[in-house]
Amino acid sequence: MQVNLLPEPLQLQRLLRSRLKTWTVMWTVCLLLAVGFCAYGGWQLRRQQRRGLAVQQHIEPLQQQRQRTARLKVELAKLHAQTSATENLLPPDLTLPLLAVLSQSTADVEGDIQTLRLAMQSMRPRPTSPPTHRTPRPSLVSTTSANADPPVRLQVTLHGSASSDQAVSQFVSRLRGYAIFTKVELKSSSETSSTGQGTRAFHLELVH
Repeated sequence: MQVNLLPEPLQLQRLLRSRLKTWTVMWTVCLLLAVGFCAYGGWQLRRQQRRGLAVQQHIEPLQQQRQRTARLKVELAKLHAQTSATENLLPPDLTLPLLAVLSQSTADVEGDIQTLRLAMQSMRPRPTSPPTHRTPRPSLVSTTSANADPPVRLQVTLHGSASSDQAVSQFVSRLRGYAIFTKVELKSSSETSSTGQGTRAFHLELVH
């Protein structure tokens, strides 16, 4: 057992110094740890900022590309609208449907039908003007529909040859059975023997 022979004030002074040294070391260690954590946090913050800048540099071209894509979509929609409006203004091409009808009618005939010459011509009927001596009455029809252009008709002139008069009759009958023709007229039909066999030369006029 040790006996401390120092006076009591000196003992208290040494105890205070020892405690102060201990607390100084502890606070120094805590301060160093705090400084280290702050430095690490600052390094992490700068690292995240650099990553954010790199991501922003990658995102900006994508955003510009999306904006360009949106503008192109708007321009494409306008172009489609203009194309549709232009197609509505132009008359439809009836050449292929009419040729298909003529081919099918030829195939349905019991005999031989040959097309020698075929001509197509567009016809636009003249608009009818109302009489000027009468007082115009109010109409429920709109001005746009009243001033609309008349429909364009297609006149087909067909010169061909057939193996018999019955083949010509069947061919004309088949054509009249289609609702696309408003007029099917046999202009002429005559017998010819240019090939050594009796055939019929005919002339048709069709109006769509």
